[in-house]
Amino acid sequence: MSLTEFIGRSRDPQRSLEGRKVRLTGFVTAGAKPGEWYLNRLVVSCCVVEARRLRVLVHAVGATPPADSWVDLTGVWKPNAGAPATSAP
Repeated sequence: MSLTEFIGRSRDPQRSLEGRKVRLTGFVTAGAKPGEWYLNRLVVSCCVVEARRLRVLVHAVGATPPADSWVDLTGVWKPNAGAPATSAP
């Protein structure tokens, strides 16, 4: 699944990702806490100067992959307890 689709579906009020395994690919950057890191992709619309970063926070058991390494990640989405509830338009 692309990070664009994953991020969009993670905000779905119907929780279409809940309980489903997903596989994402991206590069690693450090998180703020031990055991947390980010999976990142760059989206280019027109040219590299306009690239924007998409990122997903990963809570993992075990060692964090090295920064800037590319990984295939398989896991289960869990809603962020601190996030505000969204509603359908």
